[in-house]
Amino acid sequence: MELENGQEYVAFLTPGLLAMFPMFTAVFECAWNSYLRLDQGTYRAILATPASIDDVITGEILWGATRSAVNASYILLVAVVLTPWLGMVESPWAILVVPVAVIPGIFFSAISILFASVAKAMSQFGYFFNLVINPMFWFGGAFFPTDSLPDWARVVAWFIPLTHVTDLYRGFVTGELEWSLVGDVAWLVVATAVTYLAALWSMRRRLTE
Repeated sequence: MELENGQEYVAFLTPGLLAMFPMFTAVFECAWNSYLRLDQGTYRAILATPASIDDVITGEILWGATRSAVNASYILLVAVVLTPWLGMVESPWAILVVPVAVIPGIFFSAISILFASVAKAMSQFGYFFNLVINPMFWFGGAFFPTDSLPDWARVVAWFIPLTHVTDLYRGFVTGELEWSLVGDVAWLVVATAVTYLAALWSMRRRLTE
């Protein structure tokens, strides 16, 4: 199956897979698990040691980002192995996916912990998954080009973090390194910094109640 630009769909899908599944890894690690550690008093027990709230939450976020990057590495390895048959990876620049994966890993971990810090019940994570994660899954440019969307949907897609992750990885995987990728990196870095600081602030408030 080919797209209008002649690219095989499996090659188009590869960057989306590299973006989506590491996102799910970070979300599941830092959303539900962080809530359980809050609910069971694990964080408060750790805070009885010299560790600060910022130490604990930063450690959680970095662990989620690490798992996300490892997940991206596995997917990239499989894609490289299948490339002779499916043409999934077109450029050696694809190796940059691994170190860059830390940035979205931190973002998705931080936004998950941010929600965990305000959730009052485990059932509320359904809202987080359906209203935040699912829209990114479907409209992040992984399954179809965002250029094919209506104008209003393209504007919405620009604000979806996964769109920038997918565009960045697509440039690495295809070798089409354009200046627009710098904008994607800048967007992700700013969004990650803001979300990380928000997660720290919210967790400080929750753990000092």
